[in-house]
Amino acid sequence: VLSSGHSGLCRLLTAVLSATLGSQACAPRTKALLLTAIPPLLFRAEVFAAGSPVATMLGEEADRGGAAGRMVPEALSCAVSSVVESVKSMVIANFPLNSREYVRDADEYATYLVLLDGYFRALELSAPSFRLLPHLHPTLREKGHREEPKIRNFVERFVHHLLSTSNYSGGWFDTGAGGRGAQS
Repeated sequence: VLSSGHSGLCRLLTAVLSATLGSQACAPRTKALLLTAIPPLLFRAEVFAAGSPVATMLGEEADRGGAAGRMVPEALSCAVSSVVESVKSMVIANFPLNSREYVRDADEYATYLVLLDGYFRALELSAPSFRLLPHLHPTLREKGHREEPKIRNFVERFVHHLLSTSNYSGGWFDTGAGGRGAQS
């Protein structure tokens, strides 16, 4: 239904996510749950609609058509853009510039950890889409991050999940040679 661009459902999902992520009154766990549900649903629908993850890997679309030449419905494309902006706003509002900015026992840090876990799970479940990756880049690049083991674990899970989606995504990863590199 989503890959066909059902506009009412796309609008509902993006409105719920935007309102939840932008709310100060909403519990961090609720935000994390919706973060792990809505973006992967829309991003995978976008990949399916485009016919190939190559067109949607980093949000680069040529006239909203995928590499297979199929058009991504406008409602779905708008919903995906809205989700990316909502998540970006959440990161700006809740993620520290570095992991030592918050006191470890503070509520801010606890909220950050819950949202970071939700973000990791959303990225993992969104594969083969990489739309959320650019907003996590500063966290992944931080040397000596307090949660380095958690980040390392996420990267391993993400790569494993990405490689396991090669069947779903039309075999765009060469899993026959150790899973290294994209096919041409």
